[in-house]
Amino acid sequence: MKVVVAAEQHMYHFFSAYAPQTAKDEFWTLLDEKTAEVQDGYSCRGGFGYGASNADGERILEYADSHNLTIANTMFRKRDSHLVSFYSGNTNTQIDFILVRHRDRRLVTDAKVVPYETLATQHRPLICTLMIAPPRLRQVERCGPARIKWWRMKEKDAAAVCCSYSVADAARSELGMTKPGRRKIEKQTWLWTDDVKKKVKEKKSEDIEKFFGINDDNGHLLMNRKRAMERWHDYFERISTVEFSYPPIPCVPPTHGPVQKITVEEMDAALTKMKQGKATGPDDIAAELWNSRCWNPAEWLTKFLNQVVTEKKVPGSWQQSTTIPIWKKMGSPADCTSYRPIRLLTSYRPIRIVDERIREIVRLSANQCGGFMFGYQLLITNPAQDAFMAFLNSSYQEIHGETKDSEFIGYLWGVIVSSFFWGATAGSLLIGMIADWVGRKNGLIFTYIVQILAVIMEIISFFTNSYIMYTVSRILLGVAISISIGIGPMFVIECSPVSCRGIISMSTGVLLQCGLVVGSIVAMPEIWGTSNLWYLVYLLELVLTAGVLIIFYWAPESPSYTATKLNDDKRAERAVVYYHGISAEEAVSVVEGMKKSSVKGETPLGLFEIFAVRDEFISRLRVAL
Repeated sequence: MKVVVAAEQHMYHFFSAYAPQTAKDEFWTLLDEKTAEVQDGYSCRGGFGYGASNADGERILEYADSHNLTIANTMFRKRDSHLVSFYSGNTNTQIDFILVRHRDRRLVTDAKVVPYETLATQHRPLICTLMIAPPRLRQVERCGPARIKWWRMKEKDAAAVCCSYSVADAARSELGMTKPGRRKIEKQTWLWTDDVKKKVKEKKSEDIEKFFGINDDNGHLLMNRKRAMERWHDYFERISTVEFSYPPIPCVPPTHGPVQKITVEEMDAALTKMKQGKATGPDDIAAELWNSRCWNPAEWLTKFLNQVVTEKKVPGSWQQSTTIPIWKKMGSPADCTSYRPIRLLTSYRPIRIVDERIREIVRLSANQCGGFMFGYQLLITNPAQDAFMAFLNSSYQEIHGETKDSEFIGYLWGVIVSSFFWGATAGSLLIGMIADWVGRKNGLIFTYIVQILAVIMEIISFFTNSYIMYTVSRILLGVAISISIGIGPMFVIECSPVSCRGIISMSTGVLLQCGLVVGSIVAMPEIWGTSNLWYLVYLLELVLTAGVLIIFYWAPESPSYTATKLNDDKRAERAVVYYHGISAEEAVSVVEGMKKSSVKGETPLGLFEIFAVRDEFISRLRVAL
């Protein structure tokens, strides 16, 4: 028996059935059919939609019902203007829907259409508001462990005692401890500017983004704190123990004898080089303690380190470190390989003293430090270093009539190579002036002429055996390359169409890197990097630079510079036709757009004009520091 009761807004269906002792399958089949005939109402939707459903609407309902989804924007009573998402004449309909899992529908607090905003023609945006609870952090996870306020060392100097634990206890009592979980920050009025607050806010959001989810080896996101820490441990352990193949290093006989005791003078020099304000290691002892004027730490540290050398037993804190992952600002924040590990060590380890002793008797070669010594990793000078050193030695002996040891020649060679940077510094100050006075094209032609002159001088220095001429040529080469690197991107951007600037800039960078690779290859000792052939490397550079100079000589000037600086619209239109490959009629509109953009643009600040905006400059400088 079935009874249907019609209420104000609902219909209630009541069934009364008698289950027989036999033919139970037929009974349940019939009951299922009768129950299916009754509309289930709104199992996957609310009762506040717009209009009547059609065939497409039924398909949406079937899809939502099969996947246990709920149509969120039918759950709230709204005006018709907040439901209709498509208008066309007198036709109004609801065509946009937000579907959420049935278990998550309690997160949706509102869903409506913005009636007076248009995303596309006749289409209104649909906005859904969700209330998601933020992760609940433990105190240590949010602010780290309790730390001594070493930055207050200038205010209160603590009396230090013989061991790190006693020092830490005294510092805690005198300087105080941070409170993990404390949201209030000790803000100093002169520093807490709007820019600083913005940077702090960005840093907080960045930390949350990169710390709360780390992928495992298979790329699956780990949200469990314990498993994430295990993943960090395995990754850092793997990259810290991997071995790489290095070029062979010649061995020398070992030096036997007792280890010289550490002196107070060595300790004073090491303490002077300690940088303050750095993060502390596992013992939480900062460098500021050892630079305190309330006691003489050099004498105590000298006795302590000499005792360590005598007993051949180091403190346990020296064998520990704190690894901090620093995001490289590239790659996925959830990938361990996107982080650079930084290890925090104990501040008073004798590493700097041992390093200074080694540097007094040993000079590192390019193989040992990877070629990154100052001034060496530059174009072709590093691969052919031995050939250039032999050239410098013979040239110095011929000019000055005396022979110097290899250490002096090495220092002199470092000065000669670094002279390139002197010229580059001078050239960087001339970029804007040359680009505006003579133009982009003529500025590049000027740099290529200077570069050709410098390369010719380098070739002549080979045949005249003059290291002085070689040094002057490197200064000129630095000036030319610095100016060309500054003006070149201006010329490329101003000449290329807007749609092609990205690929053209990338291609320019790729060609530059390819040139550096080719130059390094031909400068290898196996090819031209020998004492008799190294001038051929510069001869190749001379030929390539001359070819580029010829090409640029016949190329038109930058259309933007011609239109805005020279006010020659006809010439600018011809340049646009040449570089953009468009008709003359289209070039007219392009030139007009360039002139309008130059009128709207702001005048760039010069090097010394920065100090005119003193307050903003100081504020940004503080943020950067």
